[in-house]
Amino acid sequence: MKQIVTLMTDNVGMINVYIGDTKFGVFDQIDGNDADYCWFPRSTEKLSGDAIMAIGEKLNELNAERKGEAQSESTKVFADVHNLFLVSGRVCGDDDDTVHIVSGNDIGDAVSTFEEQLRHDSRYPDENGQVYINTSHPLSYAIDQHI
Repeated sequence: MKQIVTLMTDNVGMINVYIGDTKFGVFDQIDGNDADYCWFPRSTEKLSGDAIMAIGEKLNELNAERKGEAQSESTKVFADVHNLFLVSGRVCGDDDDTVHIVSGNDIGDAVSTFEEQLRHDSRYPDENGQVYINTSHPLSYAIDQHI
């Protein structure tokens, strides 16, 4: 079964974001009814690919609804995340592991994207930008195994 991103409105107006059965973050209005909805991730993991598209579309929908520009009210948006992978590792010289959720055609493609992201984001890249990979799994497997 493919994992999906589910965005559901709760009884206090926040939008909870799930990947499979795992809560990943929340949309909320910082300043109440007059503010646009903002994305608050629950963890330091980064979303990419279809999940980001689903979140962006939902933010646009929510903010259009608030401004009276929406065609219809929606409480759920789904995105297929079968091409997302959980990859962790670090750049040489950095003591902290980094975990990203990365889109890719396959695990090799996802690892390459992760390495690029780490080289770009790291404060401690060595001259070769060597990245050490700790784990790489399809996101659905990582969720099932509680990785």
